[in-house]
Amino acid sequence: MTPPPQTGWRANPGLKLLSLLMAFSLWLYVNARGQVQINFAVPVVPTDLPAELVLTDLGAESAEVRVQALPADLERIQPRHVEMRLDLSEAVPGEQWLPISVDDVVGAGTAEVVHVEPRQVRVVIERRVTRPFTVEPVINGEPDAARKVQRVTVDPAEVQLTGGESAFKRFKHLTTQPVDITGLAHSLRREVRLDLQGRDLQMAVKQPVYVTITLVDNPPATPPSGAAAP
Repeated sequence: MTPPPQTGWRANPGLKLLSLLMAFSLWLYVNARGQVQINFAVPVVPTDLPAELVLTDLGAESAEVRVQALPADLERIQPRHVEMRLDLSEAVPGEQWLPISVDDVVGAGTAEVVHVEPRQVRVVIERRVTRPFTVEPVINGEPDAARKVQRVTVDPAEVQLTGGESAFKRFKHLTTQPVDITGLAHSLRREVRLDLQGRDLQMAVKQPVYVTITLVDNPPATPPSGAAAP
């Protein structure tokens, strides 16, 4: 009579022994080489985005990277120089998930990158828009009592802003950051920032913006006719 086949841990003892020997051999090999593994977070750096597109949302700003190397090689790695490159050369407008892999990690030197997490990164891409805006100066306060504001000018008076389509929604007026002239006694020319209202916009041509406040003497008030002299 044929004995029933063995099940559970008794089944295939030869195969189990072979697997154990292989695992032990691998452990000996790794330890003989003296290699160790470390994990650290690296920034996700978008690259090669076509000029006519804008990245408006990056789902993961960092990735977890595991590298393996000899201790001496690991000591030579400078984490601030390691990054995950996210290739956007084939991106199209809209929301999409782009794959990343160990091959996209740069800066790890001779260490072997064995794992990355996540495996995909969500991005939102929009078409680039460029529009002209007149720059309106914003002035706070009053100058010295003996002086008054004759005129306020902005140079350049108009700039081109560029960014994703959504950034221009309900964005109608472009102003400068406020310039405080409280107690000012002389004319002033000052470089100012533009108030972009927290939008992801920038100047199409980067250049400084200046506000010039021209002051003149403020003559004393003329007493009303018939008023007694002091």
